[in-house]
This record gives sequence, C-alpha cells and structure tokens, in this order.
Amino acid sequence: MTKSKLWRLITLFLVIEIVSQSTHIFGTNFHLAARHTMLAFIVVEAALAGLTLLLNKLLTQVQVPFDRHMTVPQSSYLLFPGFLFLMMTLGTLVSADYTFKGFVMAVVLTLLVAFFEEYLWRGIILSVVKQYVKSELVLVVGLGALFGLWHITNAFSQPWHETVVQMIEIAGLGMLQTALMLRTKNLLYPMIMHGLLDFSGILRNMAEPHGIPYYVAAIVFASYAAPALLFVYLGSRKHEGTSDE
Repeated sequence: MTKSKLWRLITLFLVIEIVSQSTHIFGTNFHLAARHTMLAFIVVEAALAGLTLLLNKLLTQVQVPFDRHMTVPQSSYLLFPGFLFLMMTLGTLVSADYTFKGFVMAVVLTLLVAFFEEYLWRGIILSVVKQYVKSELVLVVGLGALFGLWHITNAFSQPWHETVVQMIEIAGLGMLQTALMLRTKNLLYPMIMHGLLDFSGILRNMAEPHGIPYYVAAIVFASYAAPALLFVYLGSRKHEGTSDE
C-alpha cells in the first residue's frame, strides 16, 4: 500500500469540500424562498454525487462494493434502524401538515444525500482508511466522529445550536453506518439505512423548524451508537470463532 492512495483520497476530499462549501457560501448570500431552498439542496447534492463518482474514477479508483442482491442474514442488521425509522417518522407524519410536492422533494433529497454521503464516506474513505487502521472499533468511533464533525459547516446556513445537535446525531449515525458496512461489505445496506433515518430527520426538521433540545440529540446518538458497538462486538466474536477453528 503506497502513500499515493492516501494523498489521492485527501485531494478528492478537498476538492469536494471546496465545491460544497462554495455552494453553501453562495447560497447564504441569496435569501431564497422556502420552496426554492429544497430545490437548491437537491441540485447541489446531485452535483456533488456526480463529482464524487468522477473523482473516484480519476483519482482514488476505489472499487466500491455494491450488490443489489440482499441476503436474509445481512438484512437483519436493518431491523433495529427500521424500527427507529417507524418510531421517529409516524409521529411526525401524524402531527405535521405536508404538501404532496414537499413530501416528494424530501424523498428525492433523501435519496441523493444517502447516495452521495455513503459513497464518499463508507464507499471511498472507509475503503482506503481501513487499509491503514485494522481495529474495527477505532474505525467505527473515529470515522463516526469525523463524519459528525464534517457537518460543522452547516453553521454557515443555520444557527449554531441546530448545527451542534446535527453533529451529535450524525456522529452516531456515522458509527452505525461504518459498522454496518464492515459487517455486510455491501454499500447498499448503509445507503438504505441512511435513507430511512435521513428521511425521518428531514420530515422532523420540516415539522420542528426551530430545532430540538440537546438531550433529544443525545438520545438519538445513543440509539445509533449502541447498535454500532453491538455490530463491532458481533464481528469480533465471529473473527474469534473463525480463528479458533
């Protein structure tokens, strides 16, 4: 393993960040109407997804594991996140009033965000970093924390309180996604999980425009981090069983 791969990853990440933050700064200079804000997010996420695919082909050349055929044992990892999705979403849908157009745009934005962020973090970054870091616990906790910290730039377009809440929740989500990718070795599973949980989050933000308390963010973080650490533990037990044989 040469250092050139790591430098290519850093270059890819910096280019994506420059483009991403440029769009954030550009957007904050224009006071868009609420109905245009969601559309702007969709356009930006679509552009970032395309850019990431192109840069991976030109720079990092990571073969991202993606298989449309889902197995029953691996799909069982989605049961708990699926339960969380139902609990977090049903109440919001019942208590909030949405237009059909807003609902559809939320679905489209969810799909684009899930693809872009999972392809970048669990597809490219994890694939490169795990060649240097062998401990799954370090990978899960470290990349989860970095994934949460990565969203600090949201403070450019929203209050600091909301950004901190997001970072706490997203750090837990990053841990869960990393652990799931390590267990299944198939990006489809983190994408599905990310899509479910992000969709519930988008609906919640639409229903609660003034944000949520820190203790709620801590609860959400714990609900993500707990199964992530469980997945790591199950993986270590599986490795021990294989080595004993």
